[in-house]
Amino acid sequence: MSHQGDVRPEYEALARNFSALAASFDLTVDEPVERDLILVAASFEAIDRHVDATPEGVDRARLCAAILIALREGNAEDPLRSELATTLGAIRARLVALEALDVFVAHLARFFVRSEALRRTASGGEFVRCVLDEARCAAEMTLLFIPVREMSAGARFSRFFHVLSEIANLVDKLRGVRGEWSRGEMAVRPGGGLHLRLLGAFAIRLPSLFALSRRPLQLIGWGARFVLPGANRELPAANSHVTSAPLTRR
Repeated sequence: MSHQGDVRPEYEALARNFSALAASFDLTVDEPVERDLILVAASFEAIDRHVDATPEGVDRARLCAAILIALREGNAEDPLRSELATTLGAIRARLVALEALDVFVAHLARFFVRSEALRRTASGGEFVRCVLDEARCAAEMTLLFIPVREMSAGARFSRFFHVLSEIANLVDKLRGVRGEWSRGEMAVRPGGGLHLRLLGAFAIRLPSLFALSRRPLQLIGWGARFVLPGANRELPAANSHVTSAPLTRR
């Protein structure tokens, strides 16, 4: 990786294997798009890691505001650390080139609002709604780097990717809520009720995902590589040129 700092291997492998997901929609993921997806993954992870490492709500709000300012204005100030500032500078440059900076920042601002609500809510229903809204924001930000307008099935792929992102974030939470609770990152107790709500939201979305997918069986195999325990160890090694979920939180 040249200047952005490390991205987790499974996230980079997800970006690099995106072409298999997109192929059935007649989308060719060339090297520039792959680099952009790796950069998105690195940016999501760096932002998430620094926000999660900030325990106080006031300090998190200050950090999120600084991230948004750095993206809008191109100048990183305290409390941003050098690694995060470098990553933000790299993704900002791509967003400016794509004329997508304002849209990205708007979605990221909403992501921060929903992420903070997710931490603070004592309602299981609101927790699940925040999980889903986080995923929608992440999907919108990621799609800015994918040439969906050039695809014959662009609208269908966008709908598919939104549902896939929601499912990915639900699975992530099903696997991680107990750890988040133990670290004080959420207010809802991760009992059976919350798990049932997450499972219900997951089950409701599966039929839509398969209906939108052109190759459901291939999709199952693709997703299993990122969901099954130990599957990430089998992902191909990545040699990043540049450096998030579906690229969603944690």
